[in-house]
Amino acid sequence: MDPEFSERQFESLFNSEFVSKYKALLSAPPFFPTLNREAFLGYDCRYDFKKGFKAKSLMLQFKVSHFVKNRSRNNVHIYDCYGGAYFRFSVMRRNISKQHKIILKLAKSGKSIFYCAPLFYRLHELNNFFGRNGVINNSRLFNPIGMGDLPDNKQHHVSYDPLGQFGFFHSRNKKTIKVSGWEKIISALELRNIDEKYLFDFLESLKEVLEEYLEFLRLPEKFKNMHVYYQVNYLLRTYIDISWFLIPLDY
Repeated sequence: MDPEFSERQFESLFNSEFVSKYKALLSAPPFFPTLNREAFLGYDCRYDFKKGFKAKSLMLQFKVSHFVKNRSRNNVHIYDCYGGAYFRFSVMRRNISKQHKIILKLAKSGKSIFYCAPLFYRLHELNNFFGRNGVINNSRLFNPIGMGDLPDNKQHHVSYDPLGQFGFFHSRNKKTIKVSGWEKIISALELRNIDEKYLFDFLESLKEVLEEYLEFLRLPEKFKNMHVYYQVNYLLRTYIDISWFLIPLDY
């Protein structure tokens, strides 16, 4: 069964709920950066980059999943892992995008970056969960380190059981991967001092990774004149389609 909503729809409602629940700072859909928001940075004491503040950093790349109920000759190798229905999403093919390679590189460097996918596929489920603040609890995180590099240009998939308890990465060889819920991930994130030095260091390390894998990297002039926080967000959003959350200590 194909998903009835897009990745952007899922991301938008997830982000809205996440910001509300964790009081997180976010510059991503539906909170696009604007010049007017520049004044916000430093106005709220929780996000004063000059003084610095304690927060947890989390980056997410959103996926929507197909729900597969029936066994066929094309999915025997996946269906038999579960003995029944399962969810499945695709990782971007390496000949189309360097997205997975960059995400994996960032994860190996110590950044908290994950794929995020829902435990549902129908549009009415998305809307119902959002109305009850249940989108987060009915989503799961997948660590790219467990997937490793893509071995070729073929399509590779992540599958997971309908309850979101375990999953596999299907490549040349099947790999068992961790499927994590939210409270476990949030509690395990490292608390950092988020100040302008942290942001500048993050920006430079991010540029190094992007320049390693991309032939062309450009930061528009209007972003060069904006706070470094927005520069980091622009690069994350434009080149690997990432939502970046800063979760304050007092959430």
